[in-house]
Parts: sequence; C-alpha cells; structure tokens
Amino acid sequence: MNLIAILASTLIATSHAPQRPTTKPVPSKDKVVAVVDGFPIHASDIEAELWDWHGYEVMQEAIVNRIIDQKAVGAKLTATDAEIQAAYNAQLEQIKANVGASGDVDTALKERGGSRSRVWLGARREVLLAKLLGAQWQAKDFVSVSTLLVQTASAAASDVGAALAKANEAYSRLQKGDPWPTIFAKYNVNPKAPNDGALGYVQIAKFPEVTQKELPTLKAGQFTKPVQTPYGFQLFRIEKFGKDASATDMANLKNQFVTAQKRTYLDGLIQSAKITRGL
Repeated sequence: MNLIAILASTLIATSHAPQRPTTKPVPSKDKVVAVVDGFPIHASDIEAELWDWHGYEVMQEAIVNRIIDQKAVGAKLTATDAEIQAAYNAQLEQIKANVGASGDVDTALKERGGSRSRVWLGARREVLLAKLLGAQWQAKDFVSVSTLLVQTASAAASDVGAALAKANEAYSRLQKGDPWPTIFAKYNVNPKAPNDGALGYVQIAKFPEVTQKELPTLKAGQFTKPVQTPYGFQLFRIEKFGKDASATDMANLKNQFVTAQKRTYLDGLIQSAKITRGL
C-alpha cells in the first residue's frame, strides 16, 4: 500500500468529525508531480524515497493510533466530534501563533512534515488518551499539604542525627498545639518561604512509603511524623484530602494528572501491545 494511503486509511477508520480534513488522493504512478526545465518528475520517481524517508514514521503513528483505538474500545470510551474539533482547533491556533500573522499554516505544516489531517489525528489521539487516563484518576489519591523541612548540614551521622532531633522537636511542639506559622518560622530551612510551606495537592504515591501509610490515619489539620527525604527531614501538615476538594480543584488535579502521566501511560501501552511489523 502507498505511504499516503496508510495515513488515509487510518484517518478513514476514525470517527467522522464534521470539519475533519481529508488526505489528498494517492496519485497514480505516472502522475507528473513536478516539472524541472521541461523534465517531468513522476509520482513513481519519489515513492521509494517516501517509504525510505518517512515510511517508519507514518507506520509508527498508525500503530499508535490503532493501539489507542483498541484500548478505548475496550474501555467503552469514545471521542466525540465536538471534542476532537476543539482539540484540533486549539492545535491549529498554536501553530498560527508560532508562524505569526504573515505566515501560512499549511506551508508551516508541510515544512515540518505534517498536514491538517495529521494534526486532526493527533488531536483525536490526545482526546482519547485524556479520557483513558481520566478514567484512572481518583480524587482520593491526592492530598493538599504544607511541609516543614529540616535540612542536614552534611551526610555525617552526627549531622543527620542533629537534623532528626530538630525535626522531632518541631513535631512534638506541633502535637502539643503550637501554631504552625510559629514552628515553621523557627525550624524550617527557609523560614520566609511563601505561604508557610504550602505545596498544594500532591499525589499520595509521591510521598515516601512510610508517609503514604500514615496519611490515611490522619485528619485535616494533623501532622505526619518526620521522614527522611532527599532534601533532609520533612513533616507534612494535612490541609485537605482530595475527596474533599472543590469542583474546580478536582478538575485542575485531573488535568495535571493526565498531563503528567500521558507519556508514561502511552509508552506502557506500546510496550504491552503485540506488534509485528512487515517492514
């Protein structure tokens, strides 16, 4: 099958957005695609180079699209025409912004080895990936925290011990009811850090394992025990659990999760797929 036909068949197999761009028809082998000083260049003259230069790239994109499609079908997820169109329009606007008012979008796409149909396929892929990852996202997997960091002066045992003792002292005073701003100002490595060490929402899986186990046992306003991290000894104040987040915060968290996990998730899908290439 002709290289262009591969991309065209992938496009045809997708859902039918009202403004979906179409691929150009595959030229016959004897089609004159250019004339130089009276000498014609036929489609057959460049077909081998197309396969050699771009065959793997286009085939790989078709494979990835098929993997995502199959995963979405299994999860009973679909990308609506409106969702694809919105993502497609957003990508075109970004391209327009990059080329400037005097630039031409289609020329810019060709120079990058792309086309409107390729942008559309990419938009559809992004919509489906976001839905697949969104189905995995759960608010309970996040917690909003502030942190207090006691830094170790060096890796020497005496310095590590001194930092731990200081962190434990801060924790003890907090447990007795001393105000967080007061303890933060006294013990934190940077007492003038903005918002008294507020980190916002963090995925629970990002915390040290011992803290991950401790978090479910605490309530908002309580503190974790000091734990050693690459930065020193840290303890965390629970501000709010993800399940109690506002609708706006939940939407932002979900978007952040999808963006952060997209590359890893897609790599995992590709690695787990059974792919046999004919080229």
